[in-house]
Amino acid sequence: MSSLNPSPGAPTPQGQPLGERNFLEELLAEAELDLAGRRGEAAVAEAVLDFKRHQIAVIEADLHRRRQRIAVIEADVRVLQRHQRARQRMRSRRARRRRVLRTARTCTRIALTAFGCFSFTVATYLFIHGLPGSTEMFGAAASAWAAAIALPPVR
Repeated sequence: MSSLNPSPGAPTPQGQPLGERNFLEELLAEAELDLAGRRGEAAVAEAVLDFKRHQIAVIEADLHRRRQRIAVIEADVRVLQRHQRARQRMRSRRARRRRVLRTARTCTRIALTAFGCFSFTVATYLFIHGLPGSTEMFGAAASAWAAAIALPPVR
């Protein structure tokens, strides 16, 4: 850019003598050049900002996809945990049921054995004293013992 106070009579860049120069037009031309330069800088800055916005949008989209994947995995984990708890409850119910059945079989076996012993004792007493019914009582004792033996084994 040319200086605003050149020596008198010196040729200007446009080749006009100093007296014929229009300082206002030169000032406007200089301002327009400066404005054009600033517009170029602004365009570059806007392009950089647009690129950065695009990068942010890509990162946000990737983050959204990852969050969705995490949400799906968390939902799967919750379902698996629920199924695992249900299986655990089922296992404990089965174990409890087995314990109850085992206890019931043991009690039944003991009761049948005790009834067989009682029946055998009564049958022996009836037989020794010659009273009727000893045969039926021996049969009852044998049936009770057979039933106790026939019960499924306690596991």
